[in-house]
Amino acid sequence: MSFRPKEVHDLEIDPQREERLKQQMEISMKKIESSEFYKSFLKQLKSPEVSGHIQIVLGSETQLQMVIYGIGSIESQLSIAILMKRGFDWVGNNIEVFDPILSATESRVITSLGCTVLSVNEEARREYLKPTLFLCHILRPICTTTY
Repeated sequence: MSFRPKEVHDLEIDPQREERLKQQMEISMKKIESSEFYKSFLKQLKSPEVSGHIQIVLGSETQLQMVIYGIGSIESQLSIAILMKRGFDWVGNNIEVFDPILSATESRVITSLGCTVLSVNEEARREYLKPTLFLCHILRPICTTTY
């Protein structure tokens, strides 16, 4: 999925592009799922050491909330997040996504994959009240806080 600045036509759904993007996502998830990187990643997540840390973070909760800021290429980051959601009970059922340059078509594809597209720029300042995994592609355009 290539991202570019929003134009007027980006506010409308393009059914042909939507179908292509869905197909690209399925292909991407299959490629990632069979990759050595992902197999190694899964092995690490399933290791007793990492599993133990996840249980400590969860505390009395049963699932981590997942939030992605600045999605970048949805073929990689979102694919991995969805595969994690499918593969681990501790990953929450709803992945929340924000990127300021998502088109209406891209947003619809992300929603069709069981995620929620955030319409408000939280500027990476979300207050988390339960265990939350934040994935950030790039923070500069999303964060306006200066230190």
